[in-house]
Amino acid sequence: MVKRSLAVTLPGLTFAAHALVVSILALRVPFFNEDDIGDFEAWFSGYNLAAAGASVIGLLGAVRMNYTLISAYTLVHLTTLLLTTFILLNVVLPLDLNTIVPLLPSWKFDVNDICLEIDDGLGWDDDWLQQCRKNFTYVKVGLGCFGLTLVAAQWWALVSVWRWGRQMQGHGSTESRTDVEKAPRPEEAESLYMGLEPKA
Repeated sequence: MVKRSLAVTLPGLTFAAHALVVSILALRVPFFNEDDIGDFEAWFSGYNLAAAGASVIGLLGAVRMNYTLISAYTLVHLTTLLLTTFILLNVVLPLDLNTIVPLLPSWKFDVNDICLEIDDGLGWDDDWLQQCRKNFTYVKVGLGCFGLTLVAAQWWALVSVWRWGRQMQGHGSTESRTDVEKAPRPEEAESLYMGLEPKA
């Protein structure tokens, strides 16, 4: 019962997340920098639309206990989690993972530019700039680690939903085999139809 509740909750949450991203991009809310997104925006919007549709399919699969629909959802959400994990690692780690995964958007927080913008016109000294860079680095790494923790929880939830679907499929296959084994043989069915006792 708990796993089925999780199988219903997870697609609902992912649908809300993907729908929110699509709404932000569609309404041109200045949350993302358009210069950073560039040509990636169309692909990003299309993928989030597809992922939102897959979330609806996963929700229907959980309600109807349909393994095929659940499998389709877990496959799409697996791709989303892989990309999200790489993006967060790209933010936290000093390495540039774009060379390994070219599909990743190249959104990087330039701490130097942020501190210089804050310093513009205020006349802070070099020590303040150094401290600013250090603090923003701590904040960036902290937020990235928090995001990775949330992603790890989603990995656990996705694996649990997938296992629940597999158990449900195995239970259905076992019931089908049991029904076939219990079904009378043709000669037994004919004897039962004629009102005779079937032969041992």
